[in-house]
Amino acid sequence: IITARPDVILMMSNAGPPVSDDELFGNPSIASTPAGKARKLIRIDGAYLLGFGPRTADAIHDLAVSLYGGQVTD
Repeated sequence: IITARPDVILMMSNAGPPVSDDELFGNPSIASTPAGKARKLIRIDGAYLLGFGPRTADAIHDLAVSLYGGQVTD
């Protein structure tokens, strides 16, 4: 994670207990990355993003909006 130097962390939602932002960014490996320093995190439902089917285009669009905001058009 440290050498990848992510600008954003993408975290899939799951059925297990959620990890808080403070817990995630409290991890020294994550905290030392650009994403950790800026606390940039995108949480998305894993089944929505990876469950290939009729919603795939919507999921990709939603992810792009999360990453790039107003730069994304319909």
